Formats: sequence, structure tokens, C-alpha cells
Amino acid sequence: MKKKSRVVVALDTIGGRSRFQEGEVVKLIDSVSDAIVGVKLGLPFYLNLGPSTRDVIKHFQDLVFIADWKTADVPHVTRLIFENIFDLGFNAGIIHAFTGTKSMSEAVNAARSRGGDVIAVVAMSHEGSELVNSQMHVLADMAVKAGVGCFVAPSNNTSLIQELRAKHPSSKIFSPGVGAQGGEVKAPLRMGADYLIVGRLITDAPNPDDAARRVASESWI
Repeated sequence: MKKKSRVVVALDTIGGRSRFQEGEVVKLIDSVSDAIVGVKLGLPFYLNLGPSTRDVIKHFQDLVFIADWKTADVPHVTRLIFENIFDLGFNAGIIHAFTGTKSMSEAVNAARSRGGDVIAVVAMSHEGSELVNSQMHVLADMAVKAGVGCFVAPSNNTSLIQELRAKHPSSKIFSPGVGAQGGEVKAPLRMGADYLIVGRLITDAPNPDDAARRVASESWI
């Protein structure tokens, strides 16, 4: 509410490049920080910067950092992954709901012991995700059973968001796919999304700060 924004920036590329230095990352986040509420960092980012990821997070204490490693593993390995996610300083981690309630429960237990949260992928935004999307309600029900209250659902398929919101009115929905994958800004929010995950539309723009402010302004409906 303070920033009048629902934007989480997905930082996978900078200016179309997937190789960058810590200083570049800090500069970009700093330039858009007034217009965003969080940052999603995927495995390509971590493989690029490694332990320096912790230093990046420390620079921005007022932002929520989400580890988008899309964990999909057996329960005991899932717990180890999520313990490392939170020890790096992340506030939340993303897991694939198809791993089942036991793996998700391990993620939730690790999160609760470290003051973090878990976001479950129950539908996806890319072409070819029809199989997982067709099972969205089954996946969401498993996630809720495991103690998860936050979901990922695509901005370019807003009917799924509407269905998810209707069945899980108290959940938090993060919606990726805005911009490069065809999703609009306002449509997913009107259907019930709480936050937009926006990557290349901002990070690859000639002026990321202007792009972030524009998307943030449109997101506040």
C-alpha cells in the first residue's frame, strides 16, 4: 500500500543478458525499488552469482525476496533445499505442488522454523503447460493440505486465476507471464491475483525504472 504497487520483479536477465555481476544486480534493483514490493530470483541467477546472492539480498531489507528454484524432489531433499533457501536470506521459496503433500509439508516446516513462507506452483504460463494446468485444483488442494497458502497461477490464462480465487478465497496468488508471455497487467488482478511477477518487460527495458513505475501504476487497481 505504501508503494501502491503489486509488482514482484523476476530477475533472470538484465538487458537480455543472463550473465552479470553483483554490482549490476544491485544497481538494477535499486533503480526499480520504489516501484516494486519484491524480487524473484531463479536458479539461473543463483548459478550465476552463487553465495553473492546473500549479499544482494542484504542490500534491500525492505523488499521480499523469493527463491524461484521450483523445487521438485523427495521430502528429505526438499527440506534441505528450503533450509538453504532461508539461510541465504530469502523470505519465501517456490515449490512444484505435483511433488505431493509430504514434500510440501517438509518445505512448510523448514519455512516456519525460519520465519519464511512457501509458494506452490499449481499452474504455469508457458506453452505446453496444459497437463499441469488441467490438474490445478488437485494440486491446490494438496498444497492446502500441506499448509501452503500461496500459489502461482498464470497472467495469460486468467480463467485459472478466477477459478483458484473462487475455491481458495484466503490464498495469495502470484501471477507470472506479464509482458513477454502475453499476460496483461490489470486482467489477472481483476480475476483475483494479489501480485504480478514481471521479468523481461522491466529488466530488459531500455529504462527499467520507467518500465517498473509504469507497471506499478497500472497494477494499483
